[in-house]
Amino acid sequence: YRFFLYAGLLPYLLGGAWAYAIDHRFDATLFFSGLAGVVLAVVGVEAFNEYFDSRMGTDRVFNPADLPPMSDAVLWLGVAAFAGALAVGIHLTLQGGWPILAFALLGGAAAIFYVAPPIRWAYRGLGELVIALSYGPWMVLGSLYLHTRALSWPALVASLVPGFLIMALAVVNAIPDYHQDRLVGKRNLCVRLGRRRAV
Repeated sequence: YRFFLYAGLLPYLLGGAWAYAIDHRFDATLFFSGLAGVVLAVVGVEAFNEYFDSRMGTDRVFNPADLPPMSDAVLWLGVAAFAGALAVGIHLTLQGGWPILAFALLGGAAAIFYVAPPIRWAYRGLGELVIALSYGPWMVLGSLYLHTRALSWPALVASLVPGFLIMALAVVNAIPDYHQDRLVGKRNLCVRLGRRRAV
């Protein structure tokens, strides 16, 4: 699952590549600033997922004594990473306009509340949709807009590739955890469809 740390970079890179190759626009300073924000965001996602899954008992249903309690430091690492990502988003918004902040806030709401209360997208049956939107259209088009100040339908279509790919990885990742996810009320696609149909 730590592939998600790298997966977050792929759609961002696609948006930057599109800006350079198709629209012939690219600003290295903006690109690396945005990349720093994305790296901070995916670190925050991983920290929050680890912390809140631990608090909900998701990873400990069958062997609660196997894992030590999750430290509060993991939560604070996530908070610090998201705060850093927000600071980058505000900095880029000042240079490029409010749509950049809109993309940052959409991604932030998806990332923070994927498993964190009070929303917990993954527990409401919306986790895979949130993943597809975040790692697809929102990140690719946000990266493209950062350079071009414009969006395009072809870029939206291209953004569906990483969106569906990473959504599929999330479904595959949930298959081994079917029973424990079901027991803690995590209503992902695998739980709702059953393991065979999820495959």
